[in-house]
Parts: sequence; C-alpha cells; structure tokens
Amino acid sequence: MPYQPVNTVEDAHNIDPALMAKIDEVTKRATFGCGLSDILYEKMLQDGLQLILDRTPTDQRDTVLAALTWHGYDPHYSPYEPEEGECASTGIDIYCCPCGRHE
Repeated sequence: MPYQPVNTVEDAHNIDPALMAKIDEVTKRATFGCGLSDILYEKMLQDGLQLILDRTPTDQRDTVLAALTWHGYDPHYSPYEPEEGECASTGIDIYCCPCGRHE
C-alpha cells in the first residue's frame, strides 16, 4: 500500500475500514477505562495506538502512521511526570484520586 497522507477531513474518512475499527476500539477502551482522568486517557490512547503501529507490516507503516497521527497518536509521547501529592496513574491529587492506591 503506497503512502497516503491524511491531511484533510475527507482523507480521514477514507481510512481503511479495518484500521478505523481498530482505532475506534482503542479510543473506546481509553475512554471507558480512564475514570475521567485526562492523564490516564492519554496514556491508554497512546499505548493502544502504538500497539496498532507495532503490529503494522513495514510496507504499510507510513499510511497507518498518518492515520494514527490524525486520530491523536503522538510519536514523541512521554508519560506524565507527577508532582508531589499527585497520583502517578491519574494525575489527580492523592487525597481525591479514585484509583485506590492511596491511604
């Protein structure tokens, strides 16, 4: 599959349906598994999209990378670095965090 840039909304709608289904599944899992924490959502989204890219055949990587980037993939993503008193998983103050890891 030759490189097909995703530069417009029209391009985004022309993404292979199988790939779009995978992206949708990653997005849904991140949304429902994040507990309304933007930090956790971003980590789950980036990890899921990276997994799609890792499983992509070499000859399709450029096209898939363009599609993933359009849908929020950041190849330079780095995990959240919590401040003192913040949960490393959710980014929420440890006295308000619902993750259950704090006393």
